[in-house]
Amino acid sequence: MKYYRIDTAESVNGEVPPGIDGRNVKDKEKLFNRACGPDLFFEESPVFDYLVPLNFQEEDAEKEATMVCDYNYWWGEAPMGGWLTPVSEKLRVLLSNFNLGEHRFYDAWVLFKKEKQRHWILQFLSNTYESYINFDKTIFNNRNTSGKLGGRELQTGRFGSIEEVKAHARSNWGKGIYWNYERVVMKPEFRELDFIPFFKLGDLVSERLKAALEESGLTGFEFHELPLPVEFSDEVDH
Repeated sequence: MKYYRIDTAESVNGEVPPGIDGRNVKDKEKLFNRACGPDLFFEESPVFDYLVPLNFQEEDAEKEATMVCDYNYWWGEAPMGGWLTPVSEKLRVLLSNFNLGEHRFYDAWVLFKKEKQRHWILQFLSNTYESYINFDKTIFNNRNTSGKLGGRELQTGRFGSIEEVKAHARSNWGKGIYWNYERVVMKPEFRELDFIPFFKLGDLVSERLKAALEESGLTGFEFHELPLPVEFSDEVDH
């Protein structure tokens, strides 16, 4: 299984796509104030009514957006605390045919050209990435989140948990952010996952989901090669 990083698109049909703004959402004071988190779904299923597309470029901020993408980023007021992404109904239907990490979809509406369109807010429990890792075979290093050493000598090591990695980084590698992956090895029981957040690597999609998205005609995303492959423990010797 090969994985790619999925990001929101920098350009759609030659234009910078708008973000999604939650300034008009009912009960936003409650919903947006860390009502969910990396390990926590909303207690009650919220309804995000309503969202609006907001142009990213400052000179176009007051102009009406010309599009709403299927895969979106937040721009303006947004919920805090969890991995939350606005997606279209068409994208939700496509994703329902694939294996996603632990997640939920919440009802949302986007007001575009004076009409409300059905959308969804996709939430992943983003800290579950640690459960995917085979720590006996995964190797960590002292690069920062961008993969840079910053003039330091490369150091590597194996650890029993992410907390152990962070503790070692704080004590030996300068700061907590100075750790990354030298080699990523996942447990084989997670081989069939098609879409997962993976701290440091980004949001990962399988090759088969990437192909389906590219063939779908949906908009708002782009793909990037990972800096290193994701391997599985039953396929590597050590």
